[in-house]
Amino acid sequence: MARAVAEVGAGERPAGQLTRWVERNQLRLLAARGAAVARHPSSRGPAAMANRARGLQQVRSIRLCPIIPGVVETSAVLVGAERARAVAMRFEFISDRWLLTAFSLG
Repeated sequence: MARAVAEVGAGERPAGQLTRWVERNQLRLLAARGAAVARHPSSRGPAAMANRARGLQQVRSIRLCPIIPGVVETSAVLVGAERARAVAMRFEFISDRWLLTAFSLG
């Protein structure tokens, strides 16, 4: 999930792919961030495509912190060719499934 959230936030994955697992308002924020990145002039052209291919991210580490029953906060470090990024997420067990209810991308 951390990698998918980072990819949507970077404009590299459609936000609709996360509809089932991300709370509606959070998905809207994530999609807006991804759209803004995709519109930026630096994300167009052959050089941008090459950078995206090089920037594929691997999950380096994940930490889970149970808050109360049905609520977990996580942090993950993603590493790509150019840089490392942090992703913090909060999941809540709602309607028989875990739903991402908050996130922060670093």
